[in-house]
Amino acid sequence: MNITIIHGSPKGNNSITKKHTDYLIECIPNHNYTEFYVGKEIKKLENDASYFNAMIKTIHESDIIIWSFPVYYYMVPSQLKRFVELVYKKNCVYAFKGKYSTSISTSGNFFDHAAHNYMNAVCNDWDMNYIEGFPAEMLDLLKEEKRNNFMGFMEYFLYISEKKLPISKSFAPLLSNNFNYIPEPQINTKIVLDKKIVLLTDATPYDLNINNMIKTFNSCFGNIIDVINLHTVNIKGGCLGCGHCLSDGKCVYKDGFEALFYEKINTADVLIFAGTMKDRYLSATWKTFFDRNFFNGHRPVLNDKYLGFIISGPLKQNSNLRQILEGTCQIWKTPILDIITDEFNNSYELTKEIEAFAEKISKTLEINWQRSDSFLGVGGHKVFRDLVFSKKSIMKADHEYYKSHEYYDFPH
Repeated sequence: MNITIIHGSPKGNNSITKKHTDYLIECIPNHNYTEFYVGKEIKKLENDASYFNAMIKTIHESDIIIWSFPVYYYMVPSQLKRFVELVYKKNCVYAFKGKYSTSISTSGNFFDHAAHNYMNAVCNDWDMNYIEGFPAEMLDLLKEEKRNNFMGFMEYFLYISEKKLPISKSFAPLLSNNFNYIPEPQINTKIVLDKKIVLLTDATPYDLNINNMIKTFNSCFGNIIDVINLHTVNIKGGCLGCGHCLSDGKCVYKDGFEALFYEKINTADVLIFAGTMKDRYLSATWKTFFDRNFFNGHRPVLNDKYLGFIISGPLKQNSNLRQILEGTCQIWKTPILDIITDEFNNSYELTKEIEAFAEKISKTLEINWQRSDSFLGVGGHKVFRDLVFSKKSIMKADHEYYKSHEYYDFPH
């Protein structure tokens, strides 16, 4: 069979995940394998139409598509997310239709289920035959039992693909109500806070609803809200996975991201993230923002802030994205204020919802309360605690933070 492997890691040949696909090719060589490194070559794919089209031609002629990626910030890397967007933008979904597919990931087994859910949903949307993927730990290939289990999975997947057994879909198509939000006149008294609110967005002039939702939100307050569009920030690219930041917390990039973080985000009392859903997540621009936050490692350095979301899109049909947003808040230890969406039938209702959101923010700040963590926060903390402790010689910045903040709360 013709098998195309799409690598989402920005590290290309040096990706740990690629070691798994190398092992697959070594153990089962009797297929025609083609590998593409979309994570490393995303800029070329954006700018070189002939290169992109040649890749799509190979994919179209394949029998099987294997997605290979590390897990970055609860999801696939921003570069792979951008590739998915390019497939839509260039009308190339046809090349994937009907292919048998699965995913292979490597990570610390933190939120890898969400990354696999994302790829599963995308493949369902593209009418592919997706078989639940294989979430490996980063060092699994060093253990014979894990290697054998991985090859067992691949034999199972290839058998189903070759026999063309029917595969049921896990995710229903997203349905949009095509509602255009026009802000209603507001008569409520403006809220005045002695707190700094910073609103980040990726809105373009074409994103009517999210722009108008931001406008309504801003008009609820008597004090100025600092609105920052991510497109105006000098962010040169997504996380490279180089690990340079693990020792001293410094990113290898020399651009505007750290200034954004330290001068704007870190000085806020309240953070509002506003964006439009793109396929099964937010935009690749937002994913780049989240991935680049990894220069803070596994440290909840925003734990003295509150965080809320304003989303345009059918979030009620996208429980995976909602869980990612909720999990982000719990792991960051930034209590979630609310998630407001435009899933309404008229502008009056949405305006009232946004006004209520502003009032909730005011009351929350007055009381200064937060919900207890659920499994997302409690379980996530324990995964990170054990990961940082086991790799403290590499994750030096995390280790020092965990020691000084008494995060090593192992059971005794």
